[in-house]
Amino acid sequence: MLALILTGGGARAAYQAGVLAAIADLLRAEGRAPAHPFQILCGNSAGAINIAALASAREGFAQGAAHLERIWEAFRSDQVFVADTLGLSASAGRWLSALTLGWLTGSTPKAFLDTSPLRRLLQRELHLETIDTHIAAGRLHAVAVGASSYSTGEQLTFYSAGARVAQWQRAQRRAVRTLITTEHLLASSAIPILFPPVLIKVGSAYHWLGDGAMRQVAPMSPAIHLGARAILVVSTGIGSRGSPLSNKYQSHPSLAQVGGHALSGIFLDTIAFDVELLHRTNAAIANLSSAQREALGLRQVALLQIHPSEPIETIAVRHRMQLPWMLATLFGRVGVTESRGAAMLSYLLFEARFTRELIALGRKDALAQAPAILQFIGQHSAPGSEPHSGPHSGPHSAPHSAPGLGPHSGPHSGPQAVSA
Repeated sequence: MLALILTGGGARAAYQAGVLAAIADLLRAEGRAPAHPFQILCGNSAGAINIAALASAREGFAQGAAHLERIWEAFRSDQVFVADTLGLSASAGRWLSALTLGWLTGSTPKAFLDTSPLRRLLQRELHLETIDTHIAAGRLHAVAVGASSYSTGEQLTFYSAGARVAQWQRAQRRAVRTLITTEHLLASSAIPILFPPVLIKVGSAYHWLGDGAMRQVAPMSPAIHLGARAILVVSTGIGSRGSPLSNKYQSHPSLAQVGGHALSGIFLDTIAFDVELLHRTNAAIANLSSAQREALGLRQVALLQIHPSEPIETIAVRHRMQLPWMLATLFGRVGVTESRGAAMLSYLLFEARFTRELIALGRKDALAQAPAILQFIGQHSAPGSEPHSGPHSGPHSAPHSAPGLGPHSGPHSGPQAVSA
């Protein structure tokens, strides 16, 4: 079975919409457009919202990709958080009051931004009940989104799948079978400090949950547990080369630069580390016999990565004046609108001019490597054998995968392996 993994990144996830729209166009042009070319869909943070849009589209992948592209093309900050002057001033006032008089008033702000507009957007645009309809009909095998529990420190994977897919557990990682709801998507995309955590009942206990990328040390693990034998990853970071902005400034870093560095560590680094782990594990497994692989619970997994061919930070700098005035005023004081604060800016710039350029970049990157993408999907999109899932599934390997996507696919686009 073929899995699609979409990573997080706030506004940067518009890039994924462009990639997905291009893939849908490529499949349609080839005359082979299955309703669901990806049987397993997994995402974290903004990637979880994109995954849910694909999985909940009534007519399948192509409709979901087109819907996503339309949403991201017309995005405004006020569709994600309260962005008007009055609302942002009130938020800033609450924080100032808490910092100066909190000891007297007991005031404790939950987050800097109010994301009630995002809840309304998700409720209006997504038909999440369709996910389980697709799974029951066999059109999809599984859908999963991640969130981090502030209550226990666990990384939780909320998934919907057929009855034969068992829950699994690892150190500080746990899967929970459930119906995917708007609250799960809000929790998965709750950027720490900026967006408020979400309270969700898990089993018999309530958990305060935040962004799914925060403690996701193995982003590919849920897809493998759910039965993937091939994975297409669409990330929002430039890969192993680093951004040209990274080493440009030698002065003391601004708060925005520090914040962007922290957010990049949450959203971008883990998938790169997981790909490296996948590569190293494969090198070791290649020396094992078939009998040894079977005894150790190994499974072949092919990997194809797509990520931006240009630094998204550079694009964000060009559109920094599109940030809502009050937000630019507040965050400008910590350097968000400066070039060295571009990383943090790129996560918050939910404005159409920026997202449209990211969509165009995603389309360009996917179309430039159309043969590799079509080959990979054509080779792996048919459902595979019954997945080996549950708490005892072990490492997994891939002695072969499709070629990488050009010079930006990273050094590990050949044989891959991963531990779940």
